Amino acid sequence: MKEICLMSALVLAVLMCAAAGPAIGADIEISTVISAPAQDEPTNAPVARYSPAQPKRGEMVELTYDPGAPNAVFTVTDKIHAIYFFFPGGKKGHVQLEPKGDLLSASIPVAHGTGYISVYFITMEGWDRNAQLGIMVYGPDGKPARGANHQEMMMQFAPDTYLSYFEKERALYPENYAIYRDKWFVESAVKKGELEAIIKRELPALERAAESEESAELLFALCYGNLLLGHEEAGRKLLFRMAEGYPLDIYTVTAFSNYDYMVFSNQWKADGPDEVRKLGVRLLTEHPEAPTVRKLIERYSSEEGLSMETAAAVCRAWIRDEPGNPHPYYYFARAAKSKGGDMKEAEAMLSRGLDLLLQGKLRFYEDISGTLTAFRVPDFFSLRAEIRREMGEFADALADIKAAQALNKETRPDYLVKEAAIWTELGFYAKAEAGLVEAHLMGEKEAEAGLREVYARRHGDEDGFEAYLEGLLEKANKGGAGASGPGRAGSATAASAGSGAAGARMGRGPAPEFNVKTLDGAELNVSDLRGKAVVLNFWFIGCAPCRVEMPGLNKLVEEFTGEEVVFIAFATDPADKLKEFLEVRPFDYMIVPESAEIARLYGVSAFPTHILINKNGEIAYFLTGGSPDRHDQLRPLIKNLLR
Repeated sequence: MKEICLMSALVLAVLMCAAAGPAIGADIEISTVISAPAQDEPTNAPVARYSPAQPKRGEMVELTYDPGAPNAVFTVTDKIHAIYFFFPGGKKGHVQLEPKGDLLSASIPVAHGTGYISVYFITMEGWDRNAQLGIMVYGPDGKPARGANHQEMMMQFAPDTYLSYFEKERALYPENYAIYRDKWFVESAVKKGELEAIIKRELPALERAAESEESAELLFALCYGNLLLGHEEAGRKLLFRMAEGYPLDIYTVTAFSNYDYMVFSNQWKADGPDEVRKLGVRLLTEHPEAPTVRKLIERYSSEEGLSMETAAAVCRAWIRDEPGNPHPYYYFARAAKSKGGDMKEAEAMLSRGLDLLLQGKLRFYEDISGTLTAFRVPDFFSLRAEIRREMGEFADALADIKAAQALNKETRPDYLVKEAAIWTELGFYAKAEAGLVEAHLMGEKEAEAGLREVYARRHGDEDGFEAYLEGLLEKANKGGAGASGPGRAGSATAASAGSGAAGARMGRGPAPEFNVKTLDGAELNVSDLRGKAVVLNFWFIGCAPCRVEMPGLNKLVEEFTGEEVVFIAFATDPADKLKEFLEVRPFDYMIVPESAEIARLYGVSAFPTHILINKNGEIAYFLTGGSPDRHDQLRPLIKNLLR
């Protein structure tokens, strides 16, 4: 399993504040979304504002965007949308702003039960990081509503104010136990050295409270606290209690996210994760139309225990409620593909979802910055290519997989395998063979099976396949490898780096220049590294996928000792934090601190990311995401660059 941390809007961090969290000793990490881009310096003229200053439930709130403000990104002629999220519960909506003199404005209703509203301003081509609004909602008595101080604590995320907001919320609403989860989440960033002691000190009071006043929120906090302490079994049992007693509560579903994150972060194996997956499938089966439960389909759409009937019911209910959201169409198609569903219906669903995705509609639901959309588009095209191939629509399938390759900047040898499967069905074995050899040289495990299929179709059986494969690879290594990489991967047909294309292929143009100093004081720049293969890793301390892949990456450094390979890790964290972290968790790449600008220069939008540069100083491979076996995926790519 590969996981990523997206560079996205702070709204997503707040939206998913209950979705996941870091292990003891780690900085912040929220499921697949974490790091908000830096904001511009504030000025006395705010880009966005709202009125009234203390809105109450049932009232209208006017949102105003000032395109004339010094830091405004958009102009008065832009079609600007306000995306808003209500807390607790995470209900969402969007509205287009209309001209009002020199300003743009719109009004939204404060929904019943709302304690806080987060607002973001976007167009279909961008978003204004300087125009985020956090709106505390007030009750009839003039006091902050339930959840107002809670969410303000998360929005501010500041070491000097979080306890004040926590105490205010607890004083007004002592039954809001869920705030403990988010308090610990903040403390994992600002007091990580004290976190274990804090949790151990506060858990007993919560356990006593659960004996007399059990609630989903209380169990949620207890579950998370136990998971943070490494008590997997205790946390899992609390999750089961939540599922039994509060199956439709939003905190139950987010507890699944917490658990999954901690399993990945700690690499827990045993039987617990399988039991939780079965529990998630059971909830989906028993409550297919529940809006809260439907989020589990993202994790379990391909699970064996989930029937196509249940998956279809979940996705259709989701589409009924959010017809403009691309995701339920995608999950329907993915389930149909893995469970033998109706391929014609799956294609129609996926095509509708893809149209919505290309229109930017995911931005209205869970992708403020547009980063997730860029990742999703190739996935949609790739899945539709597989479905269309199964339907015998080979021309359309080929167009789809080509689109997936062109729109994806990652190195994806699996796309070459999918393309080869189409050529194989059409009888163009040489085309299939070329792609499969390239994928094989990149370490794609499915490539050999594809080559075996091609060989069997040509010869009628598999006799002699091993000699055939050895000959193919020997020829590719002699004739197609070298500084620019194997086979057609380095050909002139590959797109330039700036286009974001190239898919599984190499040849992305020259690597941007950098002049940096490592934690050890070594000076590095791209020009001086010519003639060597260069492996760049982009990461940050609070990124669980980054941490999980480190042991394997250390083995990789050791394995290539003495070779013409340089391993450099660009971290976004400051030097002092990195030195503290590396004392506990060694990382053998050359570490460069405070490298956010280098990450932007190289087009990194998710962490961890690996970028490999060939001996000519050209970007060769681009891999996003982390997993315990990432080193196994990097090894063949490095060997290609050394040939």
